Amino acid sequence: MKSFRRLISCAANPIWEIEPYLEEKSYPWLYPEGKGGEADPERPLQISIRDYYKQRLKSSDNRWQKDPTWIFRALNLLQRQDLCRSVNYHAKKKYQHGKLCYQIYPDIGMVIRGSSAFWEKARRHLRAMYATLGKPFIFLSINLQDDVEFLTNIDPDKFGSTNNPNFQAIDSLSDDEYLMLVNQNAALVARMCKRRIAAFEEYINDKKYPFLIDYVVSHYFFKIEFQRDGLPHLHTLLWVENPPSTETTEGRQAILNFVDKFLTTELPDPNAEPHLYKLVRKKQWHAHTFTCSKNKPIIRRRRERKQLTSELNDKTQDNLHHMYSINRSNEEEIYEKVDPENDPDLLRMKVERREFFERARCRFGKPDPLAANTHFRTHNESRILTRGDRDIIMKRTTEESRRIVPYNINLLKTFKCNHDVQIVTDPWAAAEYLFSYISKEAHMEKDLVQKLAGCTCSTVEEARKVLLKAGNAVLSHRQIGKVEAVWLILGIPLYRCSMATTHLYISLPSYEDRILKNVNFNIDCITEDDFVTTIIHRYSQRPSIPEVINNLTLFEFAVWFSTDYSDSTHEDDQNDSFTINPLWRSSYDEPPLLKMSRRLPRIKLASDQKMRQHENPKCVTFTCLHDDTAQCIYSILCLNIPFRDAVQEFLGGQQ
Repeated sequence: MKSFRRLISCAANPIWEIEPYLEEKSYPWLYPEGKGGEADPERPLQISIRDYYKQRLKSSDNRWQKDPTWIFRALNLLQRQDLCRSVNYHAKKKYQHGKLCYQIYPDIGMVIRGSSAFWEKARRHLRAMYATLGKPFIFLSINLQDDVEFLTNIDPDKFGSTNNPNFQAIDSLSDDEYLMLVNQNAALVARMCKRRIAAFEEYINDKKYPFLIDYVVSHYFFKIEFQRDGLPHLHTLLWVENPPSTETTEGRQAILNFVDKFLTTELPDPNAEPHLYKLVRKKQWHAHTFTCSKNKPIIRRRRERKQLTSELNDKTQDNLHHMYSINRSNEEEIYEKVDPENDPDLLRMKVERREFFERARCRFGKPDPLAANTHFRTHNESRILTRGDRDIIMKRTTEESRRIVPYNINLLKTFKCNHDVQIVTDPWAAAEYLFSYISKEAHMEKDLVQKLAGCTCSTVEEARKVLLKAGNAVLSHRQIGKVEAVWLILGIPLYRCSMATTHLYISLPSYEDRILKNVNFNIDCITEDDFVTTIIHRYSQRPSIPEVINNLTLFEFAVWFSTDYSDSTHEDDQNDSFTINPLWRSSYDEPPLLKMSRRLPRIKLASDQKMRQHENPKCVTFTCLHDDTAQCIYSILCLNIPFRDAVQEFLGGQQ
């Protein structure tokens, strides 16, 4: 008897566009009437697919945010749509005959939010803030998910109201049950965390009642990271006004005084402060879990350098032989026979050994050692370090305080969430920690870019296919949770900061890439007006009056001015109405022109285009190729010396 196998052939010409009623047919349990999907032609007001997905997730009907297949399909369609647009734009803009595709991919990979190329842009932004502001003062890690607020919103009958929560039902909820509720209401979690991030930003920016008591926060950098359970976590770097220095004795003492005033490790009295006691035990108490030992313990031991000369070595060996002879002849006089079960020194060593290996197995370094007062780690205490050891040792006088993460009382009472505050003693280590998480797909992305390094294309269409294939491979191998997927669909930022950044691309004229306003223009009759102007060309057209504008460097111009697209025709736009700031160049925050009205000062270029002075300064990043000496020197000259025509003034008219 013959066996038959049913073979289903693939479509010869697959269609990747969204068809009408395709979503309704795929999810009949969401669309029982077969209408109202993403491409419904009967919808009276057509909206973009991105706005459609956002509105579905924000709807009071939570059927869409409960369905994981619908969420991941929506994210997949949006990211592939963004990828196609980016590939079409950059391949057409940057492709040259025989140009390597890996040189184009970084700009394309940035549209994939959360990818390695995306975070590389954020890393450059943070480095620009370091170069502009110096090192930050505080590193703060905080979990902004409020369990009580979330649970009372999804089920008031069981968990009570926000003002009168049912703590018995909330505390009896297991971790698995809580995560199940989180995944069923992923959009609500993401939107609540977004609102709490905005509230936290306002909280730390309060000038009247400073968050840091003695210091006012001047700038900040936020980065969102999703933990193992899928919930968002916020890492923050804070810059303050007039921070103390760790290089001086007075500065170190001021830091210790601030730490004692701002943080505590004491467990509150359950009778006197029951609410605070409950918050500390629930949010700041460290209990060992499987995450503490998920990696191999990391221990660093300080060893002395062995750089003794042969003469010193011989002398040391003679001394050792002499001591050995004394030990052998006078053993009963040097050593004391003790009972190992009752000797206090041996018992203390046994306890210290057990506690050390307990801390070594925990990647957070818990429990912390006892300390009579807050102090910087001494030379003896730095002999052996485990992961989690910090440069400042907090005051801990009780056994309970050893397992408490240092907390600020006002911050804990306000946001009711876990937080960890550290003084930044190694600024570059803090910056690298923010971007140290490299997932499997990020490693795959780097390997993919290395493979692209040997790929050349002869046509734009061939380059587009290679880049699309690379981008789709990155998207196909990403591993993200449901809350993170909703976060990306809603377009909530993954990082934000208090300073905007502008990028300067400076190149020798012979290697400069220019963009045409109209790509279909006749190449034989191109003039300067047919190219898109950059900030460098606008800088060359700045007015010569007042003198302060004429003496601006390109770096200062990029910090303070941007194109004004408003249609204002006020008389105060004229150059003779400017008021020069007498404190200009005394600090980075002082602008060249004073604001004398509600409107910001504006200057008029030679091309009649207007530039507006910013309310706050920007930080600047620029491309400097260190392996090309001429390019490097030319970039430094253009950034720091005022010019009108860089080719004539710096290159002698030779391109």
